[in-house]
Order: sequence, then C-alpha cells, then structure tokens
Amino acid sequence: MGNRSYRCIVVGAGSAVGSRLCRLLARRDHQVLGVEHPEALTPLEQRRLALATEAGTRVEARDFSEAGSLEAELPGADFVFLAARPRPGDWGWKGLWRSVLLPTRHLFDSLEHLGVRPRRVVVFSSTTVAGSRPGAVVTEDDAPSPRTLLARALMLQEHLVRRRGQALEAPYTILRPGHLVGPDPGLPLALLVHRAWPPLVPLPTGNPVQVPLAHLDDLCEAALHLAKYPGLANRTFFLTDGERHDAASLLRQAAGVRKGATVDLPILSPRMIGDLFRVVGWMDQRLREALRREAMPLVDPDLPEALSADLTVSTSALQEAGFQTTRGSAAYLLESLKGFEETFGAWG
Repeated sequence: MGNRSYRCIVVGAGSAVGSRLCRLLARRDHQVLGVEHPEALTPLEQRRLALATEAGTRVEARDFSEAGSLEAELPGADFVFLAARPRPGDWGWKGLWRSVLLPTRHLFDSLEHLGVRPRRVVVFSSTTVAGSRPGAVVTEDDAPSPRTLLARALMLQEHLVRRRGQALEAPYTILRPGHLVGPDPGLPLALLVHRAWPPLVPLPTGNPVQVPLAHLDDLCEAALHLAKYPGLANRTFFLTDGERHDAASLLRQAAGVRKGATVDLPILSPRMIGDLFRVVGWMDQRLREALRREAMPLVDPDLPEALSADLTVSTSALQEAGFQTTRGSAAYLLESLKGFEETFGAWG
C-alpha cells in the first residue's frame, strides 16, 4: 500500500482472520477500526481482540447484524474487510443468516444510503463453496457446489457482494482461502488436540483425500495486495499454498502432537470422511455442554467439509494478479497445533 496511511474497517476483529489482519494493518501505520459483536466474549476472542489492540487497532463492540451499525465510520473509509464468522449458537441457518449475511447486506445498504464508496470491500469466503470435485482442478469460473450450511451461507454472501457491489459501483474482492493454518491458536485443526478426547484418533485409509491449505498470513497479505489496485477489483480468487495435502497425513501429524495412538479406518469416499468428522464435531459440542466448558474454543463448522473435500483449486488468477504465497502451509501445521496445545491445553 506504499507509504500512505489508509483508513480501514475490519468487521469481525475477534475472528482468526480479522485479528491477524488488524495487527498487520496497524503495524504498517494504517488507521484501523476493528469491530466485533458484543457477545464475542470467549477467552479466545478476547485474546485476539487484546492482541489487535496492543498492535494499535481501535477495537469497538458493535452489533453489525443491526442496520446502520457502521454508518458513522464509513465516510472516509478506504477499505472495508468482512471477516466475521459464526459465534457460539450460530451454526444453524438462522444464526448463519444473522452472523454472515445480515452484516453484508447492511453494509451495502449503508453505502447506498450514505452515497459513499470505499476503495475496496474485501470479503473472506472459503474454498468449501466449491464442494468436492475428485480428480479435477477447480477454477473461479466453476459453479459453486456447497455441501454445508456455512459454505452455503458464504456462497450467498458472495452472490450478494457481486450483485450489490456492481449495482452501486462499489469495488469488491472475494478471497476463497483453503483450510487455514498458522500461528493463531484455535484454528480448526486444533480440534484434534483437545485433551478431553480419548487417546485414539481415527484416520481414513483407502482413496486419498486432498485438502487445500492456506496460511493465515498469506491470506492477509493477499487481501492487502488485491485491495491496492483498481484493475483487480470485482474479481474472485482462490488462495492455497499450491500443494496437494493428504487428509490422513495431516491427521497423523495432529495425532503426533497430541501423543495419542491412531486407528486406521477403511473409509471409501470424501463424503464418508466428512460424516465421520461431523459426528466428531457433534460429540465435541455435547461434551463441552455437559462439562459447561464455555471457555473452550469452538470447532469450526467448516472443518468436516475441509477435511473431506478432495479438492484441488487453481490459484492462477492470484498469480496473474501479482501475488505469490510465501509460506508452506504444511510446515506451519505442526506449529499451529503446538501453539494451541500450549495455550489452551489446560482447558480441554
């Protein structure tokens, strides 16, 4: 972004992406307002918000599912980043509508009402909107085929951004990252190192399932890179590290961090693998409810789809836009899991 200081609004500053992005922007001397819902009070979200504040972000509690919640800040804003993710209790369609779709709709309503246009609205989506395409390389031009409620909500969010952005002539960027790994504890694969779990981790065997990975810092850097240039507006980009990662290998690494035994299960399809992890997620939720462990990080509802997608996506559009990933995601997976174990291990 050169030496100029930009005014940035990050909606969902308590999410893994939002917090990391706030810190990156603030450390580059941009003016950053990080907005998070007042109910985002879990220890993990509080920790992320504290880190963003320490880096120089102004953090405010706003119910961004309410109309007009950002109108006081939008005039003069250069970039608006939509990084909100579902909160506890928002896994159903009604909750996803409130936490993902309403903030997006209200943002564009406010832009229309105020008659202002930021330089860019950046939306963080997910590769899971592409669904499962065994043996095929998926591009941004392929029709989405989401299988989970969260992926469907993100697909509708993308549709809303394209329709309203083009109608209002408000430039936008949509980024579809792979399964995120990196230095932020509590990312989805941390599910596999909960100490509350039995010391056996089931692993799929048979047909290999490819999982797209993306490093959190690469995602934030790509968002800044794409926001700078007018010629890159109104486009959708996949972002992964460009490598093929086998789901069973990733799970073995996670089990190794946890020092637990592994059990191979002959699972024949990505859908069956996804079903297994949906059951795992359900068991985790019931366990935490029973033990009233409200402080434990929640399982990302996109995890089952990410670990069963058998998906290879093309990142050629991002490369043509002049951005190259710099971090090998698999190398950071172990770091991510160890960080979770060290920070939150005593809770689980």
